[in-house]
Amino acid sequence: MSKFDTLAASAADLPAKSLSGSSLTVRILTIAVTLPANYLAHLRKVYQTQFHALMAAESSLVIIAGRFALVVLLISIIVAFARLIKGPDAADRIVALDLISMLIVAFLAAESIYAGETSFLDVAIAYALIA
Repeated sequence: MSKFDTLAASAADLPAKSLSGSSLTVRILTIAVTLPANYLAHLRKVYQTQFHALMAAESSLVIIAGRFALVVLLISIIVAFARLIKGPDAADRIVALDLISMLIVAFLAAESIYAGETSFLDVAIAYALIA
């Protein structure tokens, strides 16, 4: 049985009425101080490793999704430009121009998420107001 298990068992054996007020604080501090430093360091290392692995997985997913979104939006803008140039009617050109402006706003928002910069969102909001 480790020192931690012994201290936890002794704390569990105390009657509830003796664990009130300052005696509870003293008992908790005693247990916290007497825990082995190596055990706490080991727990910290395990949790940090799991946290970094989780963040690495999430950040790689965000990077892949961000790149995909940016590529799809760029292709959509190119296709809309083709419709703007080729459009057989004035209404087609107007709709293509409106689509391009909305795709630019979406592109700026996706770039903001991908780059981690909030300044792109300000530009996207301003562009959406004038477009």
